[in-house]
Amino acid sequence: MKIDSNDILWSSRGKDWGFRILQHPTTFECDWLDVHKAVFANSKDDEGFYERTQVRIGLIEKKCVGIRFLDPELRCDSAGRVIPHEFIVFGQSRLALEDNTDWVHLWPIVSAKYAILYPMNLTEVQERLGPVVNGEGGLKPYGNFRSPSWFLTFLLMAASLVTGYCIRVFVEPGSTKSPPSQLPRPRPSFE
Repeated sequence: MKIDSNDILWSSRGKDWGFRILQHPTTFECDWLDVHKAVFANSKDDEGFYERTQVRIGLIEKKCVGIRFLDPELRCDSAGRVIPHEFIVFGQSRLALEDNTDWVHLWPIVSAKYAILYPMNLTEVQERLGPVVNGEGGLKPYGNFRSPSWFLTFLLMAASLVTGYCIRVFVEPGSTKSPPSQLPRPRPSFE
């Protein structure tokens, strides 16, 4: 069975940059760091890992396989540790992974990209990949509509539209309508 690269979440670290998500599925959006934490919650760092599980993404439970293996070329970070690669595989592609030796099906999909990223410094990686989720909490992926900046932009646009409408209707020169301060007020009744 062929593994579709759109079914893969891949995370790793480089020689001089920390752990970060390098690729994630494009068929749905979520907080990928939360998904990663859920799948690898019971694993020990830098050990081989394989687990069939399911994670909640929004209101849906998605079946997946989590797998971790050490870099096949035994590349190390600047501290001298062999670099682990972690994958979460969704969809039908997950069926191709029967045990922890099946990482050999995943590595060819990302090996060329990693060969380019590994020696780069953090700034170069960020320029190449843009803002992605990283192991320190980092930025959310593009398209996350739970972002406060998106909400603030929406509120400013709505306020601008309402203000423009009110000015045009109530204060615009030549308008037949009176501004609210000039509207006749009801006279008090002394009965």
